[in-house]
Amino acid sequence: MAWLPEGITRDEFFARVRRPETWVPAMRAICERHAGPDGKLFVLTLDAELEAELAEAIGNGLEKPGTIGPETLTRIVEGVAARMQASPHAAGDAVLAVRANHRRALAEALYGVAPRLAVLSFNEVAAARRVESIGSVKAPAAAAAAAVG
Repeated sequence: MAWLPEGITRDEFFARVRRPETWVPAMRAICERHAGPDGKLFVLTLDAELEAELAEAIGNGLEKPGTIGPETLTRIVEGVAARMQASPHAAGDAVLAVRANHRRALAEALYGVAPRLAVLSFNEVAAARRVESIGSVKAPAAAAAAAVG
């Protein structure tokens, strides 16, 4: 699985994560996998419109999550691509930071259309040593309207 630190199985990871003293190092390992050569983690977030759309689609993510529609996924992927083109200094792969209760459902849904896009929770990103925001992902239609208006 792409989110696991290298050289560790899923069972080993969850056995370690059950012990609180291992949380921060485990989260740092996840962040370091996606950091650029200078150790900086480039982070994207969703704008309020996409966040609300995602929340409506999957609910709170704790009970049985709903399904994220292809339109929403397309809007997120196109928004990420537009943001990355606008931020060429992002040397490492940028990660998409979302609410913890939305991370799993969104990561699983995006894996089929954007397998290299890492989706982390804000809690995981907080463990990184150096973080730089490269912006908020807007729905392409909303981004075009904002540029015109």
